Amino acid sequence: MARGLIISILLFACIALTGCGGEDDGAESLTELAKISIEALKTGDFGIVEPYLFTTADIEWLVTTLKDGKTRNAKKVQETYAEKGVQWMLDESHSDVRESFDELRKELVQEGIDPATLEFVAIHKPMQKTVDGVEMGQCYIRLKFDGKPGEIRLMLCFNAPRGWIMAEGWRS
Repeated sequence: MARGLIISILLFACIALTGCGGEDDGAESLTELAKISIEALKTGDFGIVEPYLFTTADIEWLVTTLKDGKTRNAKKVQETYAEKGVQWMLDESHSDVRESFDELRKELVQEGIDPATLEFVAIHKPMQKTVDGVEMGQCYIRLKFDGKPGEIRLMLCFNAPRGWIMAEGWRS
């Protein structure tokens, strides 16, 4: 329930991916972030994507940027920040990415696909837009596994001052 709330709040009428101001740099592009995410899924090493997750500074940047936002979801981000705080928002985002990582790898195995065979091909249908001063995006990632084509969706991402980061994980 709480995860759904934070996801809808962060989604705020767009499909997105963004980040901001942490010690590590974000990805230079949505394509680079997609490649990094596939490498993590392929190897089973969640640590590969950890530098590309929301940080406290990213959330502070998002809240500050959306301060004067006119959209309903920009206002919800402000309300959630005021009511629940940065740590809650950070925990919800990280939890969604981690859970989707584990669930997608499990789903692949259940379908007889060895995650180690995943190969990035391209991003497809990248959706990038700026809403209330925040550049966001999502994309479908075309890939190959066991020599066959496939596709997964990289959800909510943001382009923060440090580069592209993940606010949500993957969906099959």
